[in-house]
Amino acid sequence: MKYLPSCQALPIGPRPRVDDRHLQRVASHLTERDLVLVRLLFDHRVLTSLQVCDVAFSSVRRAEARLHALYELRVVDRFRPHEYPGSAPYHWVLDQGGAAVIAAERGVDVKELPWRHERAMALQGSITLRHRVRCNGFFTALLREARGASDRRLATWWSASYCAAQWG
Repeated sequence: MKYLPSCQALPIGPRPRVDDRHLQRVASHLTERDLVLVRLLFDHRVLTSLQVCDVAFSSVRRAEARLHALYELRVVDRFRPHEYPGSAPYHWVLDQGGAAVIAAERGVDVKELPWRHERAMALQGSITLRHRVRCNGFFTALLREARGASDRRLATWWSASYCAAQWG
């Protein structure tokens, strides 16, 4: 088994093939919080580990542990963009299992979704990645603040892809 050269070594092994049997396994392992994350990744395309923590977890360690489990199930995929100096956090995108969940919720085939795995992974080299991550960071910070207080809530937030679809 190979390990990533980082302070948080995660084992790298063969990831399962996404077929009907695997999707049944995925469905039996997903929590409501996982479904929220899958929907957010579909809408916003990429979130960092800290942003996922802001949305639904009490610590980054717990967020990363759950994200790693979802990674092994092929619900999410990840990359670390090159950053100098230092290293960037994991950036999480939807994988085939996550796209299948969205398609099932909408009653369509995965091919009908405006999602492709190659396009999701291509974000790591995109000139718009930094802007997208910062916009998503503002959104997740608002969610974090709303989670922490009973007198606050984020009533509506439209993702960039939603706005583009509505107004071009």
